[in-house]
Amino acid sequence: MKTETIQKINQKISELEKACEAFANGLIGSADIKKNTAPLGIYEQKNSKFMMRIRIPGGQSTLNEAKKIINIIKKHQIEKLHITTRQDLQLHDVDIE
Repeated sequence: MKTETIQKINQKISELEKACEAFANGLIGSADIKKNTAPLGIYEQKNSKFMMRIRIPGGQSTLNEAKKIINIIKKHQIEKLHITTRQDLQLHDVDIE
């Protein structure tokens, strides 16, 4: 991966972390956090939790990628996983933290 691409990804992660912290502390509202989360496939749900979309290009992932996703689900105690008809995974009821 090109250095500039990695830098852009790291910048987006940094911006997302700052926005999530501001949202969790009540400094910004739903409309403001959506500017940072929606382009990354993260959406606020009605229960003040979030849905995170993981795109699976071509509907195929490696065993290593699947294990990483499983580890994330276990680590964050995510109970709802939806496999969409568009070959994505959706993690539901994710806390802002």
